[in-house]
Amino acid sequence: MRLLDVLEQYPGWRFEEGGEEWSVADYLEEWLNGAEEEDRGPEVICRELADGGISIRSRDGRGEPGELGGVLSAPRSPSSVSTVEDRRG
Repeated sequence: MRLLDVLEQYPGWRFEEGGEEWSVADYLEEWLNGAEEEDRGPEVICRELADGGISIRSRDGRGEPGELGGVLSAPRSPSSVSTVEDRRG
């Protein structure tokens, strides 16, 4: 599976790559604006993480997991994000 094939399955999620965090929609838009028409990204391997996120690694020449390409995270629910009011007590 190619990177863009994976990302298109998680449109409302966040994608962290190289220390930057993107919405998946913004990452896809950025990629598609700068890539050749047929470029779907590298071949990748995905693994579910304990927190429900997904690690995405490129495949090496033998088809084994290679370099970490990024991490997908589910959107935070409003109840899981504390506000200034919540912290004031």
